[in-house]
Amino acid sequence: EILLDAGFQVRTAVDGVEALEEVERQPPDCIVLDVMMPRMDGVEACRQLKTRRSTRFIPVVMLTALTSVEDKVRAFDAGADDFLNKPVDARELVRRVRSMARIKGVRDALDTSENVVFALAGALEGSDEASAGHSQRVMELALLTGRKVGLEESELEALGKASLLHDVGKIGMEPGILATHNVDETAESPEYRQHPERGEQILAPFLSFARIRSLVRHHHERRDGSGFPSGLRGDQVDETLEILALANHADALAIRLGDPEAVAEQLRCEAAEGVFTPALVDVLLEVRRPNPVGSMTDWSQLMPQPVLRTPGEVVLATDTVGVARPARPAPG
Repeated sequence: EILLDAGFQVRTAVDGVEALEEVERQPPDCIVLDVMMPRMDGVEACRQLKTRRSTRFIPVVMLTALTSVEDKVRAFDAGADDFLNKPVDARELVRRVRSMARIKGVRDALDTSENVVFALAGALEGSDEASAGHSQRVMELALLTGRKVGLEESELEALGKASLLHDVGKIGMEPGILATHNVDETAESPEYRQHPERGEQILAPFLSFARIRSLVRHHHERRDGSGFPSGLRGDQVDETLEILALANHADALAIRLGDPEAVAEQLRCEAAEGVFTPALVDVLLEVRRPNPVGSMTDWSQLMPQPVLRTPGEVVLATDTVGVARPARPAPG
């Protein structure tokens, strides 16, 4: 009643299970969860919401009559964004929910912008029959390889998104050059060699894409220094970047050569010459599909499960006497 009177549209659920079903049916702008509920309590419902890619950014406000610090810590550990004690003050509830919904709106706007870039990358491939599905196949191959070698979840997340976007810099490239070099990388033109840097520039407005931009810029680098645009060599090509470069190259070879055994032989020869790490080539060949140009599952299903919460940078402003001032880290 309080939220309805404040102008919100409200849908209700009687327990955590029904809440998850209602959110899945139509995602809201904010979720208010009671802690004590039958079948599934609010803390478990919150935990499940925050580990699903489709719902992790929906703000959750927890309501409870419990007042201990341990109860609040348990709710926040589950991913709750805010916490209110019963009996709830009507003004505080409205302000908290309104604030959470506003944050969700900002996030939705950012997601929309990012999704436009993903859509552009998909449309780019759709315009060329030879490269159709290339980025999704690269993502699948890269993620399977990354998981096999034990990359951290944050690196898998960046690797998956960079795989989808690695060729976004080809937007605006002449169709003739695009068609030729999607199937044969042996005679890249100067314009073709500029697409990694152009891709980095396209993604520059997205501050959260810093790691992804770096991977996109360098996805044609090689450990022997023969790649472009920067000619990175040795350990300058870190493991995540090499996996992306290797997966991209392997799919391009599969398109060009057609024969899986010929692709494997080519990759092993290049590894022996120091172009790629032999152990990574072995892992990639172990996890790849028998028919790499076959149908793909939804790309979001291949991405790693989101973590509940990661540490961030905090500004503390206080006039409290005696507050310790940590040493400022040295630049760089």
